[in-house]
Amino acid sequence: MTEAANMTREFVHYRQLERRLWLIRWRNAGEESVEEDEVLDEMDRTWTQLSEREQAILRTEGPQLLAHGPFGTAAAIRRCPVDSRAGTLAI
Repeated sequence: MTEAANMTREFVHYRQLERRLWLIRWRNAGEESVEEDEVLDEMDRTWTQLSEREQAILRTEGPQLLAHGPFGTAAAIRRCPVDSRAGTLAI
């Protein structure tokens, strides 16, 4: 079984929140926003539901989309799933 197969819904949700946060910060050019605060609050709630192992993985790996600076890169946004029906990022 792969490592990904052992991840909980909360872990997957946390990664989705990371992507959403990145997109919000990108749209707002790094300026704080109410939407950003809401996502950060949800990330805090989700973090408390993660196992110690999942928290350790996230600490070790760091945010997937923020690895190339505060606003990410075009390559980072290409890793986000796209909702083909809407033609938008599925975040």
